[in-house]
Amino acid sequence: MKTRIAVVAVALLAGIGLLAGCTKGPSPTETPTPTQTEVASSGKPITTQRGVTIQDATMGHVIQITAFLNDLPISADKSAQFAGSLKGGSVVALHVIATAGAKYFTYLYDTNFTLSCVGMDPAIQLKPNTSNFKDDLVAAGYTAWENPIQGTSMDGWMTYIVPTTKYPIGCSVTYSRDKQDTPSGLPLDAFTQTVALN
Repeated sequence: MKTRIAVVAVALLAGIGLLAGCTKGPSPTETPTPTQTEVASSGKPITTQRGVTIQDATMGHVIQITAFLNDLPISADKSAQFAGSLKGGSVVALHVIATAGAKYFTYLYDTNFTLSCVGMDPAIQLKPNTSNFKDDLVAAGYTAWENPIQGTSMDGWMTYIVPTTKYPIGCSVTYSRDKQDTPSGLPLDAFTQTVALN
């Protein structure tokens, strides 16, 4: 009888060991595969001079992308107000000199300019939020962008929030205009162009 009990006990211990082996999780030294690449950082604020011209010939817009600042100093109040959006990242600024075309009655809108950086989700295109940081632009000696109307020009800076990364690099701006019709019904083809910034 004692022999049978000993055999049963050994069998139970062996079974428990097998079950433990089946349910074992990853070892503490294993590193999970990252789901996305992080945006790179220059480690300090840098203004990159560009000087690239975009010509939207259909509308007659002439746009010069002249410079990109990868960290605009902002006030403590704005830092606190937008902390949830920044998440430790930067407010960046884009210098644009442009003349809105005289062919059609239209504005050249800042919303036509979206920003992205290498490492971001490709589906994410950051939109400008210049009105939120107008005072910070002025304090830094810059003119805030205002949308020029037909046949007029503007020389100013747009701002964007790049979340989680301070001093982002590998950024680009895309000017895009959707296909549209004139009031008389003339179809105007869409236009898009991307310019590397830093």
